[in-house]
Amino acid sequence: MIELLVVIAIIAILAGLLLPALTQAKMRAQGISCVNNMRQLQIADLLYGPDNGDVFAFNSAVGGNPVIGIAPGDPNWVAGTFASPLNAGISANPAGAETNIYLLGVLGTLVPKIGNLSGSIGPYAKAAGVYRCPADKSVDPVSKFPRVRCCSMNNFFGTTAAQMQVPAWLGGGNYTEFQKPSDFTTMSISDCFVFVDEDPTSLNDGYFEVDPTSQDGVDRPAVNHGKSSSFSFADGHAALKKWNDCFLSRTITTPSTDNFWLGQHATVHK
Repeated sequence: MIELLVVIAIIAILAGLLLPALTQAKMRAQGISCVNNMRQLQIADLLYGPDNGDVFAFNSAVGGNPVIGIAPGDPNWVAGTFASPLNAGISANPAGAETNIYLLGVLGTLVPKIGNLSGSIGPYAKAAGVYRCPADKSVDPVSKFPRVRCCSMNNFFGTTAAQMQVPAWLGGGNYTEFQKPSDFTTMSISDCFVFVDEDPTSLNDGYFEVDPTSQDGVDRPAVNHGKSSSFSFADGHAALKKWNDCFLSRTITTPSTDNFWLGQHATVHK
């Protein structure tokens, strides 16, 4: 009996030693998968351009009716709006958007009972799984089912004409908006991020708001992979970015290296 207890104790010790290593391995695997998803979305956006007048996929912020991404409203790389935990004034539009795979465009351009998609990259990224990080645990607050998307697009990238009329959302109109490849004149295409895995508490539309003039951005990257977030870039590559301060804690509101990096990789001063 004593020998059996010793063996059990040894097994328990070994399991305790191995568990952190297994957790780290799972985290690394999820990070690699998330980066691969971001890269696939980025390739879809690059493929969209040549078929649509050599412009990037459209990126429009939350609105009322009609639904963004549904004709005849604003075209958008992804349709619909999720309810926002940080903004009670933003609700799901259309109802059930958080779990409606049709709004991604991966099942065709017609969304049953809603309308036709406008500007979707769905035909170029047909696997619904690439729109969601494998580490994301957020669910629809009504159905409690997993949300179909956790990523957003840099608000300076693919910006629609309507968004350009709201300079407060675009650094007071003093920063470059990228609507086509030729707009990259003073910023390297490999430095500008396009898609980001967004914090589920700020995720609503597909428009990731970055204000390079302020440290108090509304939208935040998700930190699902250790201290890192997943990004894609305009040249087609994707990578994890490790954070140092404010994106690791909501209590940090002073200027930080994290916010500086985000602003520097979203746009450039005109």
